[in-house]
Amino acid sequence: MTRLRLRPTLLGALALLASGAASPALAGEERPNVLLVVIDTLRADHLGAWGYERPTSPRIDALAASGVRFSEARSTSSWTAPSVASILTGLYPVHHGLQLPTSRLRPNTMQLQQTFANAGYVTAALSANAAFVSVRQGFDRGFSDFRMVHGGPSRDPDDIDVMPGGPGGGGNVKVANARIVTDSALQWLASAGTDKPFLLYVHYFDPHGGYFPPPEYAARFGVDKDSPMLTVAQQTVWKQIPPASQVETLEALYDGEIAFTDAEIGRLLDAMPKDRPLLVVLTADHGEEFLEHGGLSHARTLFEEQLHVPLVFAGAGVAGGRTIERPVSIADVWPTLAEMTGLQVPLGLDGISLAPTLRGGGEPPARTIFADMMKAKPQQDMIHRHAVIDGSWKLLEGMDDGLDLYDLDEDPREKEDVADDEAGRAAALRSLLTQHNPRRAARRAEAPRPAPTVKLSEQDRERMRALGYDPD
Repeated sequence: MTRLRLRPTLLGALALLASGAASPALAGEERPNVLLVVIDTLRADHLGAWGYERPTSPRIDALAASGVRFSEARSTSSWTAPSVASILTGLYPVHHGLQLPTSRLRPNTMQLQQTFANAGYVTAALSANAAFVSVRQGFDRGFSDFRMVHGGPSRDPDDIDVMPGGPGGGGNVKVANARIVTDSALQWLASAGTDKPFLLYVHYFDPHGGYFPPPEYAARFGVDKDSPMLTVAQQTVWKQIPPASQVETLEALYDGEIAFTDAEIGRLLDAMPKDRPLLVVLTADHGEEFLEHGGLSHARTLFEEQLHVPLVFAGAGVAGGRTIERPVSIADVWPTLAEMTGLQVPLGLDGISLAPTLRGGGEPPARTIFADMMKAKPQQDMIHRHAVIDGSWKLLEGMDDGLDLYDLDEDPREKEDVADDEAGRAAALRSLLTQHNPRRAARRAEAPRPAPTVKLSEQDRERMRALGYDPD
């Protein structure tokens, strides 16, 4: 079946028509609470439920076992702002437009929290990512309570995990670790009341580099508490291609951050109110690279270590204990949550509702999955522009418009480019990219309006540099 592509300029208006409209399937008092957990920089293959051998994620694994695990979920980009925008809008980055550090969502682009607020939900968000999950991107729209979570002032020049500026600006603040984020969520729950259902978005930051897990979590994965890699000396490692021994240490610390976050997510789940059914969604904005393709961190390629993320639905209405293997996108979160809570599924989205699958149905329909990335300047350290996944085949379009093609069934680590051997298949997938991205489609009479931008303050720029991003 050919899917109708609606112009991005119409998407906001179409979503508005559907915002907050209740389905007769659920009366208001029966609607579940919704907990949406996004873990920054968490690649799926570092979790036990996805086959990882280290014990990083017992609570996430248990949640996945009790719910529906989508084993082949993909992010829509390899850095935070466009990926979170896709979770909240149900659109790919080329359609919602939030692709640059200066981008801001258009005011008429509906977000899932607005739909829930219009339907009578209490909506709140807690974010530990002060640079890219903040008011500046427009993510606060529809949340009655949007909080940036910080870890308090930092005056020690040798302190770790710091970021310029806090709520009042000026000075450095500690990045909020998972314990602080969970504490903040518990405080919000204690004050939220129980007369209305709530949507609570919680954004954990810990697996993002630099990696500074509590010493006891570092020790679990073989890093001594006195290791210089647990000090500011780690920052120098990110400025070069380090030797294999240091990469192994970084990966161990990354696993420690995951394990710490996992435990704190467990504490949050244990404290969720029991007087109303609860629907839980857990995912990530993107993954992380450890030299699989020549680099560290993220936001430079669209290889699987940066796109393959966890996606789990569990709780109210979910026929659990199952794994779904067909590829899905984090853009599917909003339409799925809408249908699962008895709200009308918004029209004109790139994401689809996975509710029929969650309720006990079979695999979701086969479809192509896309990812997009943009930087302000071509000379910035970025390799890929776009990716398309169709079944087991994945096509990557580079900054130089070159194409790489991989068969993920035969080559899951994307080591053997077969674009020359499979020229016909590569051309067919490239045509899908042309249809997907209006900027590349010469036949279109109207290109989408670019997203509005905001002028970055020097503090904003310092925050981005602290996270390893180039704001210029």
